[in-house]
Amino acid sequence: MSGIPPLRVLRAKPLWIANGVITGVLALLFAVFCVGASIDPAGHTKNLPVGLVDADRGGAVGGERVDLGVRITVSIVKSAAVGGRSAGR
Repeated sequence: MSGIPPLRVLRAKPLWIANGVITGVLALLFAVFCVGASIDPAGHTKNLPVGLVDADRGGAVGGERVDLGVRITVSIVKSAAVGGRSAGR
């Protein structure tokens, strides 16, 4: 034993100052990235490529052929939410 109590190390101010600075910098970086990621998330998806796959085979309902996949695909392509882009771009 060297004669120095083990808990005396915890009383050293440089140790606490360094930990405080490191913790503060990490908290600041976390806040900046977290806030930066949540500012206008819909605006950052403007050029996000999206694929639409219609694998629906349709079916018979009440003796009539119904193909909801084609209806939904046509509706999405014509929708104003697409931003005027046509399918295939």
